[in-house]
Amino acid sequence: MVDSMGTALVRLLGISGSPREASTAFVIQEGLKYAAKMFNAQTEYFSLQNKDIKFCIHCDYCVREKKGCVHEDAMVEAYDKMEKADTFIIGTPVYNGSISGQLKMFLDRCRALVAKNPRALENKVGAGVAVGGDRLGGQGGCRRTGSPLGFISARAFTTEQILKFFLRHNRKGSGDS
Repeated sequence: MVDSMGTALVRLLGISGSPREASTAFVIQEGLKYAAKMFNAQTEYFSLQNKDIKFCIHCDYCVREKKGCVHEDAMVEAYDKMEKADTFIIGTPVYNGSISGQLKMFLDRCRALVAKNPRALENKVGAGVAVGGDRLGGQGGCRRTGSPLGFISARAFTTEQILKFFLRHNRKGSGDS
């Protein structure tokens, strides 16, 4: 996708893994607003709050059939958004030193997306944001939590640094690397 000047637009998907509309949602939404304003990014927000997302039951339907997940719930919408996005910002509140249960279910269910289309997340970049209640609020544990998306980083970045990285790595045909 390009703008009127022929510049490639970055499609940025912000995902809030919080069960509440609070700090994590605010951080993700502010990041999206910043990206749209400063970098002309096309943004979309997806919140896990009140979404019907079932647990992965490891039935291997997604691997055997390559048609997505056996569950037809809010993840169908999420898969579509993830395939269309170039980049991601995924946020979670810190719960007991780890990511939220809602985000854990979401990440587990991403197996079906990649089983259906092994290239669905190829060349896409992203960042994880852990929102803790205090200085030692457990964000470190969240950064070490394994992810099938593979980009929850162990280093802290500012929103501007993250978005500049997205832009450098998602300009189609720009020659930047």
